[in-house]
Amino acid sequence: MSDEVSSFWLMVFYCLLIFAAGSVFGFIFTIDGQVGFLAVLGALASIATVGAAIVAVIALRGWKSQFNFQKKYDSVIHLRTFLYSTAESRAFLTALRDHLASYLRSSDTDILSDPDNYPFEFEEKWLSHFSDINRAWDTMNVFLTDEEFREFKFAPDHIAVAVNNAKDKMIEVTFSETKNSILHLHEATNLGVNEISQAYKGLELQTREFLKVISS
Repeated sequence: MSDEVSSFWLMVFYCLLIFAAGSVFGFIFTIDGQVGFLAVLGALASIATVGAAIVAVIALRGWKSQFNFQKKYDSVIHLRTFLYSTAESRAFLTALRDHLASYLRSSDTDILSDPDNYPFEFEEKWLSHFSDINRAWDTMNVFLTDEEFREFKFAPDHIAVAVNNAKDKMIEVTFSETKNSILHLHEATNLGVNEISQAYKGLELQTREFLKVISS
């Protein structure tokens, strides 16, 4: 912002120099050395030209500022549309829990080795949803300044880490020698869902606070 202000005043200074130079030369090259009526009109025209240039610069800066604000606002709003629901991640963990629970009930390793039993469909939906979040995050990064972007302590990676941690914990419980029960599997799933919800909530709260800051 300071560079923009400096550039603005430098342009104003240049305009004033042009006006001053025009006034001086207009005075020097009059026939009798006096400032006549035409010289006054010329000076007024120069003033009007400089004024119009200054107004144009101010209007351009105002438009640019409004454009930047709108792009920031729109990009944050777009990101927020993906943060209101954890349905995709929750559906994936629930399907994985049911898949692992089937193995615990029967101890049949064929259940795990058969790829048709793994909830690939739910995992793909979750990955697609996370990809949308990442694209929205990258778009927001384009329009925010580095200083503004550093204010975000939560990022989409926190959500992905929470999902992967929950998945790993559920698998660990399933094959544990001491906690390999459906009850422990349900507890691990619920804990993972809560951690994922906190990651979503943390990012959503940050975007909400940022909107308040840029709108004030």
